[in-house]
Amino acid sequence: MLLTMKKITLLTSALTFALASVSASAKITPQEAAKLKGELTPMGAVRAANADGSIPAWNGGITTPPAGYKVGMHHPDPFSGDKVLYTVTNANKDKYKDLLTPGVSKMLAIYPDTYKLDVYQTRRTASYPQNVYDATMKNATSAELVQDGNGIKGAAIGVPFPVPSNGLEVIWNHILRFRGAATIRNGGQAVPTADGDYTYIGFDESIMIDYSKPDATAAALEESNILFRFKQKITQPARLAGTALLVHETMD
Repeated sequence: MLLTMKKITLLTSALTFALASVSASAKITPQEAAKLKGELTPMGAVRAANADGSIPAWNGGITTPPAGYKVGMHHPDPFSGDKVLYTVTNANKDKYKDLLTPGVSKMLAIYPDTYKLDVYQTRRTASYPQNVYDATMKNATSAELVQDGNGIKGAAIGVPFPVPSNGLEVIWNHILRFRGAATIRNGGQAVPTADGDYTYIGFDESIMIDYSKPDATAAALEESNILFRFKQKITQPARLAGTALLVHETMD
């Protein structure tokens, strides 16, 4: 079975209704974009530490491989010497209730003897190639939403709206986050029931991201109207094997 999907219908229907009046977003000014080299990181996050220091300042992230890493290895822990600061259990969760989601709190209650949260110091390790930073800066003053937020123009490679002004821009930042130009993976997923039963779904996936190619331009993307191509093939269980999903993610 071959299924063809369009993007925003599944990803942003709720926000589309909420923000349907947005026909085109205003580009930010060069002065606002300059914050990406000052108080904000090149991707638009707050560069400084938080007030109590539990979240440190961003200082560029990890830009070199950890010691001992070789291509093809599982990524080693760059902070293997870090110690547990504290542990959240069902017994002490009320102390941390403002930090816990309802789902995590429920898991602690259901599995009080086996489920816990070991909390370590926060690290800000994120980093991207320099061309992504450069493209994001350029996008900041050129990217626009079109067709009531169902498309964009004036952007390539980097996130389109590093200083977003509404929810639709944030969603487009997620859709177009940098993941390289192409990826192949083989894996699966399982959703256990309360009694521990589950059905494993295996799949092969590949994605080609025109938007993130090093030579991508806003003009070329608008002409082709293709952001990326995604293919998924189910490998197991037998009753689903051969099922395929094909997505051509369009610019608008």
